[in-house]
Amino acid sequence: MSGQVAVRGALPASTSRRSLSGRVRKVLKRPQFWFGLLVLVPAVVWYAIFQWGPIVQGLFYAFNDYNFADPSKTRFIGFQNFIMVTKHFLFPIATKNTFVYAIEVWAITFPLSLITAVALVSVKKGRAFFQFAIFMPVVVSLVAMALMFKQLLDPDTGLLNAFLRSLHLPEGKWLTDERSAMPTVAAIDSWKILGTYVVLLAAGLLNIPPEIYDAALVDGANSWQTFWKITLPLLQHVMVLVITMLLIFGLQMFISGTLLPRTPGGPGYATTVLTIWLYNEAFGNWRFGFASAISMTLFLIVFILTLIQMRIRPDWEY
Repeated sequence: MSGQVAVRGALPASTSRRSLSGRVRKVLKRPQFWFGLLVLVPAVVWYAIFQWGPIVQGLFYAFNDYNFADPSKTRFIGFQNFIMVTKHFLFPIATKNTFVYAIEVWAITFPLSLITAVALVSVKKGRAFFQFAIFMPVVVSLVAMALMFKQLLDPDTGLLNAFLRSLHLPEGKWLTDERSAMPTVAAIDSWKILGTYVVLLAAGLLNIPPEIYDAALVDGANSWQTFWKITLPLLQHVMVLVITMLLIFGLQMFISGTLLPRTPGGPGYATTVLTIWLYNEAFGNWRFGFASAISMTLFLIVFILTLIQMRIRPDWEY
């Protein structure tokens, strides 16, 4: 009797396995599956070679004393590179500059992009033109833009100081003073990337049903109450995405800090961030293991802060 019960209990499992294999065979017979696989394979191969491969290789370098001239002399040293990174005199300077830059970019870009998106959505005629004008700096080459601003902000021959001089206003040193270099770089980069986040926030605003605003208007809500009680709560997920993207962008600054000042990371170490430091160690001092340890440290910082950002969300519920 117990054997019969065991057999009866085993039947549903075997039946489910047969049904699962049948569904798999049906999927394999569909041309859409093979077409999708054909499309995905090149992308997977591309990422495996140019994205995942370098990450694995960098992780290998981080735990080894890599000898570029003779790779056979490379030796495993464990966490020694990471210990040297934390003891290096540039580690607190570069880490502080990285966070200062990220905070400044966030403080400039996020409020401006939100205000601009709200104003853009309210425009009824000519919205496409304004979107084009706002997004134009995004598609301009960052290198060309950096070289242009480097000429404009030159303290001696730049047009901005010449304009201020003509108005008898105090001139600025902009990129040549340690106190103003980082805010200037952050302001230029914020102008460069503003259009991306305006488009994201504007898309989120346009997805809010207009009936909700009509109901709030009938209930007597003013513009500020509507914005605070309706717009912000319904835009919360888009804002979390924008804040996270800004955080990741801010922690990975490289080109601006290299090209805008007269010396990369200058003046002094005013704009030296972790990415510039690891670049100098890798291609200036040929210390690939040490530079890889810096990059892995930066990766851990970005990863941890992104997790915190995704966990801690603003509560707009009232």
